[in-house]
Amino acid sequence: MIKQILFFFLSLCFVAFGHPAWMPFLGPFAGALGYGLFWRSLDSVPLSKSRFWVATFWFFLAQLVQMSWVPSVKYQGFYIVWVYLFVSVWVEILQQNETIYGTAIGRTYYLIRLSPNHNASLSLFIILSRMSAGFSK
Repeated sequence: MIKQILFFFLSLCFVAFGHPAWMPFLGPFAGALGYGLFWRSLDSVPLSKSRFWVATFWFFLAQLVQMSWVPSVKYQGFYIVWVYLFVSVWVEILQQNETIYGTAIGRTYYLIRLSPNHNASLSLFIILSRMSAGFSK
């Protein structure tokens, strides 16, 4: 369980701080390793509804970090923090709708879960190949 929590927070750090606008060379690394660790951390969550809420929380936190430039109270005043939180929730809802209706992230998780030995550890090569298959459609 501690390993899964560590994977959860490591994946959050990789994806949130590996934003291409900040560090372009970390984009592929953040995508491959960050999302791989994230999906691996979800294996310990028993119910699909619980997985949905854990994934929602994870994507919301990643959005908060990636959109941290928005709440500049120096020029806008304190109300911009409320706008920032509203926009983050709105973007999160849009992302979850896209994931549910079959974009690349949703297909990737679906492909990983369909593997005959989905409880076994997946190698990085298999995860990357399935991610590329999900993005090719």
